Formats: sequence, C-alpha cells, structure tokens
Amino acid sequence: MSRAKEKKNSYKSLIRWVILLVVLTVLSIGIVMGIDIYSRNALNREISAVNAANERHAIAYQVAKAEYENMTRTGQSKAWPAPPQEGRCLLDLSTYPLENAAGRTVSRQELLEGGLMLVNHWHSIPPDFSEQNIKSVREWTNSRVPIRDNKIRLFQSAADAIDGMIMDAALMENLKDFIIQNAFRTMDEQQELFDKQVQAIKGRNANMAESLVIEQAKKSVNYPGTSEYQTGFAFEMKLYNKEDVTITGMRFPDSDQGKWFNENCWKYGVVFRFPTANYPDPGTEDKAFITGNASKLNIYRYVGIAHATAMKILNMCLEEYIDYLIVNPHFAIYDNGKLIYEVYRQAYAGDDAIIQVPQAASRYVASIDNMGGVVTAFYYD
Repeated sequence: MSRAKEKKNSYKSLIRWVILLVVLTVLSIGIVMGIDIYSRNALNREISAVNAANERHAIAYQVAKAEYENMTRTGQSKAWPAPPQEGRCLLDLSTYPLENAAGRTVSRQELLEGGLMLVNHWHSIPPDFSEQNIKSVREWTNSRVPIRDNKIRLFQSAADAIDGMIMDAALMENLKDFIIQNAFRTMDEQQELFDKQVQAIKGRNANMAESLVIEQAKKSVNYPGTSEYQTGFAFEMKLYNKEDVTITGMRFPDSDQGKWFNENCWKYGVVFRFPTANYPDPGTEDKAFITGNASKLNIYRYVGIAHATAMKILNMCLEEYIDYLIVNPHFAIYDNGKLIYEVYRQAYAGDDAIIQVPQAASRYVASIDNMGGVVTAFYYD
C-alpha cells in the first residue's frame, strides 16, 4: 500500500474517531440534561404534592377544630386514644386538633433556627438564612467540648446537646477522647471546596463537558447551598488523643465512644444523618437512596429531643421523617403512659408564623421544614 493511501486511511480513521467522540460527548450532555430535566420535573411534582397535602391538612384541621369546639360547648369531649401504659410509643392524632391552644407569633429568624430545616441535594438552604447566632463551640461550652480549632461553630442548641453527651459519656462510662472535626460552613467556604473539586476533575479530564464536571463534583462535595454543614446543626465526630495514636486512628463507629454515641445520641436531640448499609452499626438499614448520600460519614445532626425520639421510634432518617409529618401532621409521644412530647405540622407561607400552643405545654420549639411547613414540638415536663 502506498504512503499516500496509508496517510489517507489514517486520516479517515482519525475523522471517524473524532466524529465518534463528538457523538459520545453530545449523547453524554443529552443524558445529563435529560436527567436534570427529569429531576426538576420530579421536584416540581413533589412540591405540588406537598402544597396539595398542606391545603388538605389545613382544611381537615379546621373541620376537626370546629368539631372539637362544638363538642366542648355541648359538654362532650373527643378524647384521644388511650396510650399503652408501658414502654415508649407514638400515637397518631392527625384527626384531632390541638387542645386548649392559644396563638403565638414566631419570627422567621426563630423558625430558621428551630433545628428541623431539611437541607440536601434537592432542598437548598433558604436565601435569608443568617449565621448571626452561630458561634464557636468553645464559646458555647466554656471549652469543655474538644474541637479541631476555633472555626468549629454551631447554633447553641446543638453545642449544648454535644456538651451534655460528652459529659455524660465521661461520667457514666468513663469514655473520653471525643473531638468535633467539622461543623458549620459558610456559603463561601462551601463554594471554595466545590470549586477545588471541579478543578481537580478538570485536571484529570481536560475534555470533559462542564455539565459533566459539575455532576461528577457533586458526588463528593455538596453543591453550595445543599450541604448539611451549612445548617449550623450538623457536625462530624471523631476521636483524638495526642498521646495515643491508636485511639486517634480508630474508626469512630468501631470505638466504644462511637458505639455509646450512636446508641444514646437521640436522647439529647441528635440523629445520625446519613445511615448506609451496616453503617454506623451492623444491621443499619440503608437510607442512601433517600438521603442522596452513600458515603460512610460520621455526620450527626441536632433536630431536638422530641423529633429525635420520634425518628428513633419510627426508625426514620430526616427525609423520611419530614415525609411522615406531611402525611401525619399531629402525633404525641408517651413514656409509660405519660405524655412527654406532642408534635404538630402546619402549612407555612413564609415570614413570621402564628402557631397554636396547648396551654398544658411547658415549652415549645417551632421550625420550618423547608418543605412548605412549620413543625412545632411541644414539651410536657
């Protein structure tokens, strides 16, 4: 074969490879765009369904309230179902209104700091979220809680919960060497981490389309605005002992400290944020398809004792719990027949909210759920 012919065939082969590469690139972009469109449509359907559920529950609550008030005027009472007298249980009260309740106004800022705001791949932190009350854990706990550095910041309720856990672990089980490795991140800090990941992927794949680079980066670093660390309630736990590298090098869930923490954290209002198959404990149900995070991360989230107790009873992650509240907006939790918590979800249009508070409740905490609702936990001490 002549050199001219060989050159011509090589040129044709190169053209074919270039065309194939272009076609594959176009297909890849098309697939990503298709997935993005599907995800957006699915999210819009979810939003519509939630809004419809909110409207139905608002109507049902007004009907139940009118029925309750009418029965009260006529000397009757619509009693709650009787709870078991032994053990801890959750009693669904979705067809019952709040009893003997009076209106209270809760500011938007308080609602954003209530602890139950859902933030994940599909639900971004609200644009008016403020970090003004997020401070160093060292400041909140008077240096009792070991932290990586002074940049470890949280809301006070989360810091107080960690403080209580670490003190009790030491007093009751002589367990020490806890350390908070990561906590609150600003939008700028999350953006910087995400941009570094994008640049790293581009460095390894110079010809990869920008849209594919973004999707790849999201697999290891949350897109700015969708990270749990941006809530001010999430934190990463590890072990540290400067004199014993064996302790420092242990996987947190394998340690006695981690086992105690995972078994007891709900009692302090804290939940393990991203359960995966057999992690953090053997037998843990895989929730990655719900949370959107399949990595084995020692990330915990403060949600409040009432909600953490409910999630423990229901064996639910945060996403499941919010979905449960949309369908079952009112329930009570009993311990050996005694009412200890009551939870009620109502529709929320934004700004300040007027909530109904039962007169018998000793205190309450209200929070947006970032799904069109305000959830209030009532405590009966």
